[in-house]
Amino acid sequence: MDAKKLSVFFVVIAGILLSSMVSVSAADFSNVLLTVDGVDSNDNPALVSGETSTFKVYFDSNIDTSDLKVRIEIEGEEVDVDQTTADFEVEAGHRYVKILTMRIPFELEDQVSDDALLNLKIWGGDSLAYTDSFDARVQRASYNVD
Repeated sequence: MDAKKLSVFFVVIAGILLSSMVSVSAADFSNVLLTVDGVDSNDNPALVSGETSTFKVYFDSNIDTSDLKVRIEIEGEEVDVDQTTADFEVEAGHRYVKILTMRIPFELEDQVSDDALLNLKIWGGDSLAYTDSFDARVQRASYNVD
């Protein structure tokens, strides 16, 4: 084989190996589900400022790794708060649940409610980071005169 054909051969092999590594890494976590106070995050959950909400993240691990973390962030025009788990480890073939609680801040002054995003991130160890975002609504408590 001449040098030009050999170069093309190595480029093609490298591309195949890289694409197979990416497709395997992209499936590090599957069946990911986020609930907020028992409501599926795909159902546009409502959060009430001043209250504490419980976020449960369910996922299947397709890898063995340690030093993972899960973060939930509420991001809005008036609200920006996040919570992160301590490091933990997972084993392939098992389902996990991580529970985070977060007090929803009093940031709505002149508004009764505001749109927000729930950002979910699972990352660390030897895994490829998993991220997803969901719509949510943040409402001022009706009894709060502020």
